[in-house]
Amino acid sequence: MIPEFLDNYKGQLEEFKLPSVSIKAIPVENEEILNFRQSKFLGKPYLPLNFEYPKDGDGKPLILLAQINFDELPRLEGYPTSGILQFYIPSSNWYDMSDY
Repeated sequence: MIPEFLDNYKGQLEEFKLPSVSIKAIPVENEEILNFRQSKFLGKPYLPLNFEYPKDGDGKPLILLAQINFDELPRLEGYPTSGILQFYIPSSNWYDMSDY
């Protein structure tokens, strides 16, 4: 799925194409609470016991942007089949990428 404005480069881009999975975000229903290990955008992350919550350079807690649980994804060659990948962002100064 290459945007039309990149058609001139389609052949070159196809050379570097990797397997991927599309993620469709579905809003939770009313009072539904997701399991800590489920894939999600925002919310409370899954962290091991005694694991310090991620903080920015000023010591402020980071915000969970996304949590991807590989157990919930279709299997892709070369990618993990289990485990959780998390993305965090600072609560302020989003333009400063040093804390991401």
